[in-house]
Amino acid sequence: MGKSIESGVYSLIMAGGTERELWPMSRSGMLKPFLDLFGDGPMIQNTIRRAARIARMEHVLVVTDGRGRDMLLASGVIIDPENIIVEPYARGTATCIALGAAHVRKRDPDGVLVVMPSDHVILDEDAFQGILHAAIGEARRMESLVTIGIRPKSPEIVYGYIQAGEVLERPDAGDEGKGVTLYRVRIFAEKPDLATAIRFLESRDFYWNSGIFAADVETLFEAYRRCLPDLYRDMLSVHDAIGTRKEELVVSALYSWSHPASIDMAIMEKTGDIVLLTGEFGWHDPGSWDEVAALITERTVFSGEVGVPGVVAVGAENNFVIKPGGKVVAVVGASELIIIDTPDALLVCGREASYRVGEAVHLLRREGFEEHL
Repeated sequence: MGKSIESGVYSLIMAGGTERELWPMSRSGMLKPFLDLFGDGPMIQNTIRRAARIARMEHVLVVTDGRGRDMLLASGVIIDPENIIVEPYARGTATCIALGAAHVRKRDPDGVLVVMPSDHVILDEDAFQGILHAAIGEARRMESLVTIGIRPKSPEIVYGYIQAGEVLERPDAGDEGKGVTLYRVRIFAEKPDLATAIRFLESRDFYWNSGIFAADVETLFEAYRRCLPDLYRDMLSVHDAIGTRKEELVVSALYSWSHPASIDMAIMEKTGDIVLLTGEFGWHDPGSWDEVAALITERTVFSGEVGVPGVVAVGAENNFVIKPGGKVVAVVGASELIIIDTPDALLVCGREASYRVGEAVHLLRREGFEEHL
């Protein structure tokens, strides 16, 4: 992909939270974005590297909490500490993005920001770079929020969905426009039940919501003004306080009253200035061990038991094993298992049941094993 980095573009990376369904690797002391699930480094490291393909490194910003800041600085990932924006505590993506947008606007009132989670996996990074450049161009041309949707391959209940409306023309589309379609957004839908997800899949006009979008910073501020006027007023206060002695106090005041809300429900559903870009770039949001196992197979990092040194199988098939180095695992007469071994906790789970790992975490917490969670 030869597209050059454009001036005035900022990457805003959201990095926080654990994923209960990825216990025992994801836990309070190891946030999900910092997991190295695939042998190629922490997911946040790869996200920052991808972000730097569309924005200058000094324009790559990470919004996280105090734990995330400390983990990021200790991880060896190359990022200016000044580009780590710290939330006092989690208040959902609407507040997280409001804080990050205030920082972008302070640096460049004419800036365009690309918002992305820190814990996604992208298999085709050139295609991903192309669709992001297309989103940036449409955000500037249309003065709209441009969200990126993924053609669903199965009726997933763990993703939100976006329904595409009319196809829109892209008069300025260049090479990065190949394989990319622009739609007017009809509706945003929250995570559905299985029957609804099947209906969405069969309709062929619903897409998975990737959580990635581009927007001119002033257009985004205007969306907050219309949809979340109280938060908008505090965004302006934060904007004015950035770089002053009042900054921490003003940010704390915002978070003291702000209620947890996703930007999809609080902004995207309510504003009419939303368009949808769709394309294929090998997007995955690994939120369960079944997904991780499938993705590892797809990436060919490992190939079942054969690809994991120190794992042997006797009369056993289709088991997925992650273990510490220096330990051997023998699976005998048992198939279709997920086995995740860490120094202080072990998960043994049937295939297709990893969505229930969160229930086990809840039981362990109730039994008083907080130090292992």
